[in-house]
Amino acid sequence: MKPNAKGNRMLSVVKKAHPEDPIINHPLFRPETITTHAPLLETDYNLHKSNSTYFSDLDISRSKVMGRLLAAVWPLSDIRVEVRADSNDPNSEMKLQKVKGRAATILGAVHTTFRKEIAPYASYNVQSRVLSWDNRWIYIGTWFLKPASKPKEKPTVLACSLSKYIVKKGRITVRPELMFAAGGLLPPKPGTIMNGTADASTATTTESSTVQEAADMTQRAARLVADATSSTSSEANANEEEWTWEEVEKERLRGAELVTKWAALDGELEEEFNEDFAVRSSTS
Repeated sequence: MKPNAKGNRMLSVVKKAHPEDPIINHPLFRPETITTHAPLLETDYNLHKSNSTYFSDLDISRSKVMGRLLAAVWPLSDIRVEVRADSNDPNSEMKLQKVKGRAATILGAVHTTFRKEIAPYASYNVQSRVLSWDNRWIYIGTWFLKPASKPKEKPTVLACSLSKYIVKKGRITVRPELMFAAGGLLPPKPGTIMNGTADASTATTTESSTVQEAADMTQRAARLVADATSSTSSEANANEEEWTWEEVEKERLRGAELVTKWAALDGELEEEFNEDFAVRSSTS
């Protein structure tokens, strides 16, 4: 991590530890794990961990992930976000500007499946990682795991959970892609940045220019890191490779396939209630 020229934002250049490093080791997707146990007061009448108590573990585990992702840019004071040119006109053009207001991460939904019981005082791990993101939401998968008895054995899955977070600055939603790029976690899109300047053929929309701006800051940070690195260190790191935008995007899309049906169901459930309510109202 290195500060930018103003010294008020921490940016990083993400490199692979090894050329064949799997994408799950990228800071955007790397899991965070906590270890805990089921105290007696969290057991229910079936004498195992009460389903309602899983959610406090989820909060802690997800917070470790979100904290890592947001550490470099919090409290979002230096990021220019997308806002409507006319706040009263939903069809007005989008523009980029810094906005005032309290920064916040808001949990939008949680879906949890309970697979195996957790006995009183039993120890277990809770592992969370980013699965995907879109223009509004960050999707996080969480697994409750019984540790394996042998080193290379697979842990037993006790429960699975899928959650989504939204990041706000005041009343404005901060796009995850912009936030990750500003924090040095997301490489620039191919062709977006050319020697520190925008490629006009690929940076004509608000979306591309927004990400371009954040990616440009990341590249400037990369040059600062390179200038500050000694020749000896440069030779030692000659074989290091940076993650590419294509590698990150491929994993994001893979995760998106997993969360798409769940995200659709989220809206369909509300629509089901609306239809039921309309039927009951018409017959009463």
